[in-house]
Amino acid sequence: MKTSRLRKVYLATVVALTTVGLQAAAQTVSSSDEATDMTTRIVNPNFDDGAKGWTNTTGAQVKISTAEKKNGSITIAANQNHWQLWSGSAIKGRAYQAIGQLPEGRYVVSADVVNSAFTGTLSLFANDSKTAIGSNSGNRYSVSCLVIDGTLTFGLDCATGGATIDFDTFTLEYHGQDADALREVLATRLSKAKDALASASEGADTDALRQAINQAENLAATATADEVSAAIKTINKALDDYQASLDNLAQRAEQLALFETAVSEAKAERQADDYPGGPAFDKAIAEAEAFLAKLKDNLSIPSDSARDTLNAARENYYNSQYSVAPSPLSVSAVDLTLNGSEKYVLRVDGKPYYGTEIQVRPDKMRGTLGWSEDEIEAAFKRAADDGFNTLSVPVFWREVEPEKNHFDWRILDRYMGWCHKYGMKMELLWFSWSSGGRVQWLWNYNGKQVLRTPDYVCSANGKSDFNMLRTEWEYSLDWRDANLRDRETYVLSRVMDHVALWDANNGAAHTVIGVQLGNEARAHGGNTATATEIIDYYHHVGAAVKDSKYVTWTRLNCVSHETNGRATANEAKRNNGGTNIDFVGIDVYGTSAASVIGNINNQLGVNGKNFRMIMEIDAKDANSPVYQMAALAGNKAFDYYNLGPMDGNGLYDSNSHQLVERSHISLTRQRNKILNLANQDIALYKHGKGLFVYNYAGNSTNKETGIKGIAFTPDATKTQAIAVVHADNQIALLSTLRGVFTLPASLNATSAEKGYFDSDNNWVKEGDVSISNNQVMMPTTSCVLVRLNGDPSPDGITSAKAGHTRKLAALYNLSGQRIANSAKGLAIALYDDGTCEKEIRK
Repeated sequence: MKTSRLRKVYLATVVALTTVGLQAAAQTVSSSDEATDMTTRIVNPNFDDGAKGWTNTTGAQVKISTAEKKNGSITIAANQNHWQLWSGSAIKGRAYQAIGQLPEGRYVVSADVVNSAFTGTLSLFANDSKTAIGSNSGNRYSVSCLVIDGTLTFGLDCATGGATIDFDTFTLEYHGQDADALREVLATRLSKAKDALASASEGADTDALRQAINQAENLAATATADEVSAAIKTINKALDDYQASLDNLAQRAEQLALFETAVSEAKAERQADDYPGGPAFDKAIAEAEAFLAKLKDNLSIPSDSARDTLNAARENYYNSQYSVAPSPLSVSAVDLTLNGSEKYVLRVDGKPYYGTEIQVRPDKMRGTLGWSEDEIEAAFKRAADDGFNTLSVPVFWREVEPEKNHFDWRILDRYMGWCHKYGMKMELLWFSWSSGGRVQWLWNYNGKQVLRTPDYVCSANGKSDFNMLRTEWEYSLDWRDANLRDRETYVLSRVMDHVALWDANNGAAHTVIGVQLGNEARAHGGNTATATEIIDYYHHVGAAVKDSKYVTWTRLNCVSHETNGRATANEAKRNNGGTNIDFVGIDVYGTSAASVIGNINNQLGVNGKNFRMIMEIDAKDANSPVYQMAALAGNKAFDYYNLGPMDGNGLYDSNSHQLVERSHISLTRQRNKILNLANQDIALYKHGKGLFVYNYAGNSTNKETGIKGIAFTPDATKTQAIAVVHADNQIALLSTLRGVFTLPASLNATSAEKGYFDSDNNWVKEGDVSISNNQVMMPTTSCVLVRLNGDPSPDGITSAKAGHTRKLAALYNLSGQRIANSAKGLAIALYDDGTCEKEIRK
């Protein structure tokens, strides 16, 4: 046990926790020179039980430390628990505790505090009193305060820049009643009450406030401490009631303003667009205008239901442009069967899929940089021109539900439409409320500040319908809050309903192929949810995707050092009833090719049935294209962060509102191109078995031997290459630039062709490539199909019908399942005259 630094008290009074005991203590101690030790009323004052009993709203990283901390006159000894706050940027808020049922009077709170240098202010506080704590100091600090209503709130009040703050050994002294101090408090409260009365709003109830002021002013100079305390309580209650009256008036005015805005926006939408649902919408607007007239005459009329009805009509009008009702379908999945593949496979429409993917931030382009929608669309097109087959696009709660029960699909439709227009798939990153456990700005440009959540979830003034762990910037909600979880699940289910509707009316293109749940769930904002609790939260939210009419894979991204724990928790859930999170991936910055091909410092190793994916990696890093191939060699999927120019991590920089290429963009385009030329085989086969990545580290021109004895010699240090088995007698060779493949004579390579594999994984020939001395000189950034043992046909079927062309129609394995390619099974080719031919491969 730690030794208390509380001086010896004059009275050895044992204070019982009953009301009688508290009153007895108040009567016994009558002099401020005497004190009663009441430290036992503090829950866990020495942090022997972790942070139990304490609340943190600072947004700092928190931990119970046992390391020695020394500065100034104080040493917090090693091997004893104490609480530590740390942030590299800002610590704003409080680390505190509140205790009740205390006798009224003066109290002194003391604590040991050791801290680094900081800017801003730091204080030990107790109720309304504060004692300043110096920068880069260590001391035992004390603060004296009055308790009037039996409640004492105390701890550290922080408004600093980046700092480390360690604190320990809280004590509490009771110094009895202090009549003079109570009179000072009464004078302050009386002045506040008079100010409130002088500026009273029209319609506010001020009767109780007037009575409390009269009582206080008529209090005799000889009034006892109890009488003064009673007057303070009366004024406090009157002020609270008056504030509640003002809040009620403000709420009514706000409801009127919200309804007026909803009507105005609805009329503007009707005028701007001409969708088929116009007549029904006109009727809804007329009914809303009639209700608005009544509301103006009587603000006490509840308006939520009427506003919900109007907002539903707005959504129905917008959706009336879509005439085709969606049918249930499964668009994508993670194939864990290893049937016809050597590794876990992402499948889209049943076909193997390897993403050449990058995240784009239209939200920040719009809300931080002030880009126009045309400029943002141009960035989407640029990604397609660079060879990305998939864009991961964040969607925020406020973007689809700007206010409660008002669903607006325009931004989501815009994103899906741009991806579809430029031939890309889209992963919908459902950022919802959390980025690293914090609610951040959606708009922070040109004086406009709007959070990423509708106000009922988290408002800028720190209000929410749900449990808030931090009520000021950076705000935080609670993954343990079942009501928040259920509401988010409902909202995402509405999103998926709309994705299904949009897809059915846009050629069933299946543009959206995956959904990310949240963004880097972690312990900012005092959020200490465990890996199991976070997985449980997003498992429930993921049901919105899995139970929808538009089913896709779901994924969860993690800050690097938190990945393994979350993946392990998800695998435990998979093995105990199942999980709605298909896989857990990593966001990694500042890495190496050796780390990427491996388990990324033990953070993304093989873990049960978890499909491995690098979900963010610094696209500004000149080696990021090399890491893209290293990820393939490590049997992982890969997603760049980001297209640019956001967060200092962009593949592109910017000049005003124009993207500016970085020097390594050509390397990215090369890799995207070859990965798309043989995409399905690359998705199916494992490095070292049916596939080999040459020069994975992008740092050599040495000859390297891979599968089947096939060697590759790069033409430059950054040149990387792939060999992948397509069929028994067909091997695809790919190079990011040029270079030479050397084939063993035993393979009996008889011909080679330049070309690509189409969406059905059929070979499309573009020209012949010579083989000289068992070597293939690679054309620039290309795929070459080498045929072995005299195989003359693109599809592997050896016979042919003279005068007709054909293509491979289907492949089935020996179990009768349709697959992309197989060494054994049934191959079927379709001729241009409508006939077909089959071959049994043994």
